[in-house]
Amino acid sequence: MKILLQSTLFHPSVGGIETVSKCLAENYVRLGNECTVITRTAALEPDREIYNICRNPGKDEKKELVQNHDIIHCNGASLELVFLAKKYSKPIIWTHAGYQLVCIDGLGWYEGNPSPLRPLQSYLFHCKQQGFARASIEIAKLALRILASHLVTKNVAITKWVAMRQPLPNQTVIYNPFPLSQFSCRMGEAEEYEFDFFFLGRLVSEKGVGTLLKAFHLFLQENPTYNKKLLIIGNGNWLSKLIQICHELSITEKVVFAGKQTGSELLKWVKKGKISIIPSEWEEPMGGVALEMLAAGKLVIVSENGGLSECIGNAGITFPNGNFVALKEKMNLVLHSAELQTELFNAAPAQLANFQEMNKVLEYITLFSNILNE
Repeated sequence: MKILLQSTLFHPSVGGIETVSKCLAENYVRLGNECTVITRTAALEPDREIYNICRNPGKDEKKELVQNHDIIHCNGASLELVFLAKKYSKPIIWTHAGYQLVCIDGLGWYEGNPSPLRPLQSYLFHCKQQGFARASIEIAKLALRILASHLVTKNVAITKWVAMRQPLPNQTVIYNPFPLSQFSCRMGEAEEYEFDFFFLGRLVSEKGVGTLLKAFHLFLQENPTYNKKLLIIGNGNWLSKLIQICHELSITEKVVFAGKQTGSELLKWVKKGKISIIPSEWEEPMGGVALEMLAAGKLVIVSENGGLSECIGNAGITFPNGNFVALKEKMNLVLHSAELQTELFNAAPAQLANFQEMNKVLEYITLFSNILNE
């Protein structure tokens, strides 16, 4: 079949949506289909992929692409192709990786704090935060997205959590495919780790690194002879704030900020750590990094509300979002219990089997085929 995949952000941009869309496009073609990606992301050099990429197409070009493909897959909250595909009676699959159909900010998080995940409450909240005029424009956009969700052939939530928080008509759940093989290694492989605890991700308010720093501070107080440092891998607009928190807690010398890492350098840094902590304060829609860390043979501690806990299942440990005291207790528990470590390592392979990338892509292909054969 001929699949038109819409992804507002795409390679060479780096992020979760970009990774998933690239994985989908590659595997659509490997499974014997044709695929064209529509994106607004500009190229840094000529594209040489096994699928076609159309960057910033004009109105006529988009019309032609929609007409010449069998099915339209919109990965993300964009409306770019929804109404055009409807006009030409093309089946539309709309994948939702966030909360853009229940709140104005799309996250349930605004300027460092939780925000409502219901349309009316979100509107009233943002009237106070951004003013009536701005909030009214944004709620109109949200209303348009809600209308579109009733017009598409199928809505897809990337986790059961997203489906629960954002109940849409005619919706199913398909977990995002992630290329986990690049991280794969033997579970519990015996080796010396430079860092017992580490974080990998964007340094932004909702990722909860401040919670981790406060938990680590308490951990050091309870373990005065502990001589290892905390590793933070990543970059973002919260970096200066996190450095300030380290200074206020007097742990500056006990935290290593490694900055943004990619490719082989990222793998080298990940290998240095034993226990991956993903302390998001907001409700993460899924948890690709948690799966990557499981695949890398790491012990994993994540916040419980959101898709992270759904992804790790019984192969990881959870704590209440934002509760640094509880996180400190889990850090102590996982680090000092060999029995628990063995239990978690043994559970990881079965949990990862639920998220094999080709199986997830095949779920989409099966969905597409069933729709086209109806």
